[in-house]
Order: sequence, then C-alpha cells, then structure tokens
Amino acid sequence: MKKNSLLVGFLSLMVSFGYAQSNSATINSEGNNNRAYINQAGEFNEAMIQQTGDRHNARIRQDGDENNVEITQVGELLETVIRQFGNGNTAVQYQEQERIDFYPTNASIRQVGNENYVEAYQKGSTSWAYIDQNGNHNAAILYSEQISDGFIMQTGNDNYAKEVLINNGGASLTRIVQEGNNNEATHYQNSYAWGYVIDQIGDNNFAVQDHLGRETNAATIRQIGDNNVSFQIQQVQTYGHEVYAYIEGDLNETWQEQDGSTDYAEIRQTGNDNSAWQFQSGGSNFAGIVQTGNANRAQTTQTGSFQFSSITQTGNANRAVVTQNN
Repeated sequence: MKKNSLLVGFLSLMVSFGYAQSNSATINSEGNNNRAYINQAGEFNEAMIQQTGDRHNARIRQDGDENNVEITQVGELLETVIRQFGNGNTAVQYQEQERIDFYPTNASIRQVGNENYVEAYQKGSTSWAYIDQNGNHNAAILYSEQISDGFIMQTGNDNYAKEVLINNGGASLTRIVQEGNNNEATHYQNSYAWGYVIDQIGDNNFAVQDHLGRETNAATIRQIGDNNVSFQIQQVQTYGHEVYAYIEGDLNETWQEQDGSTDYAEIRQTGNDNSAWQFQSGGSNFAGIVQTGNANRAQTTQTGSFQFSSITQTGNANRAVVTQNN
C-alpha cells in the first residue's frame, strides 16, 4: 500500500511537470523560400506561424509564462520578429501585401513585463511597424496600409497607444512614446503625411491626433508632467499644415484645430492648470500661444488668410482672446 502511494505521488508529479512545460508551436507555410523560427522557454507558451506566398521570414522567441503569439503573412517578402519576456503577454501580427513593386513589409514586436498586449495589422507594401513594451499591463495597437512607418514605445504600466494609418499611396511617419503610467495616446490618419509625433513623459496624460485630408502635413504633441490633455485635429484638403503643442507641467489642456491650407499653429505651456485653444480656417495663417505660470487661459480664432497672432502670458490667472477674420 505504501508503494502504491509513492507511485501515485510520482505520477502526479510527472503530470504536473508536463503540464507546466506544455508549450505548443504550429507552422503552416505555402509557397517557396519561406523561413520560420520558433524558440520557446517557460510554461504554457503558444506560437503559431502561417505564411502564404514566397520569401517570407518569421521569428518568434518567448521566455516566460502564459505567452501567446500569432503571425500570419500573405503575399511576398514579408518579415516579422516578435520577442516576449515575461508573463501573460499576447502579440498578434497580420500582414497582407497587395503588391511588391517597392520594398518588403516588416514588423518588429518586443515585450518585456507582464500581461502586455500588442496587435499589429499591415496591408499593402513598404510598411514598417515597430512596437516595444517594457512594463506591465500595457496595450499597443497599430493598423497601417501601404508605405507607412509606425513606431510605438511604452515604458511603464497601464499605458495605451493606438495608431491607425490609412493613406492613399504616399508615405506616413508616426511615433508614439510613453514613459510613465496610465497614459493614453491615439493617432488616426486618413491620408499620407510626413511627420506625426506624440511623446508622453509622466502619468495620466491623454493625447489625440486626428488627420483627415491631403498630404505633407505635420503635428507634434509633447507632454511632460501629469494629467495633461491635448487634442490636434486637421481636416484639410491642401498640404502644408503644421501644428505643435509642447506642455511641461500638470493639469494643462490644449486644443488645436485646422481647416484650411498652409496654416501654422503652436502652443507652449510651462506651469500648471493652463488652457489654450487655437482654431484656424483659411490659408497661410500663423498662431502662437506661450503660457508661463498657472491657471492661464488663451484662445485664438482665425477665419481668413494671411493672419498673424501671438499671445504671451507670464504669471497666473491671465485671460486672452484673439479673433481674426477677413
């Protein structure tokens, strides 16, 4: 009876050990000259690679527990690299190429930490996606079409970043960098442009960039501090718009909106609880707001062409409103 008890205990240990090491990997490839690499170490890892077409390259590496990766590549000359270090991470990458008359489409995902989530989807040619997460409970989503470069880097916990790039044949360059906790950044683009940046350094910051219209426009949001909110909206039919917001402090708010052609808007805030709004509808307008201090309010509205406005506030609780039209 004692021998049977020892045997049952030994079998239970073997089952538990086998379950802890129950990694699985699936590779399904159709086409020629495709390469797939899977390297797993840890517990409960899963990896799936499906490649349809020719000359694909896929690599997966997982070190940790309860990780899940899925790669699907359709077309030719597509490459994906995913690296996960930690526990409970999830990465999903899908690439579909409609033409190969440019350079290949590439994606790179790196996760270090616990319970991070990444989803990247690319359709078209000459797209490049790079996502890097270092921390816990971060989420990054990147959707892009042809000739797009998307970059997301998250360092900290509970951050959310999303890039949606839908262009009409031109080049798009976007970047979201988050250093801190509980930050949220979203960029949506329905055209092609040459530079969109969101940088968040601190905690509980919120930023949105929304671009609809023509090409070669630029926008930048840089938040250093906590609890800042920034919106940039471009609904334009011509090129050459630029909008910038640089915030350093806490509880600041910026809103910038452009609907015209070749307008320039810039906001700089240093301090706490400042608010600045800029509205441009016309052509070749310039608007600048500089706030240094606390609890300042400023607003600029331009409806016309070739207008210039500059507001500078130094101190606390100042108010300024500029309205220009012709």
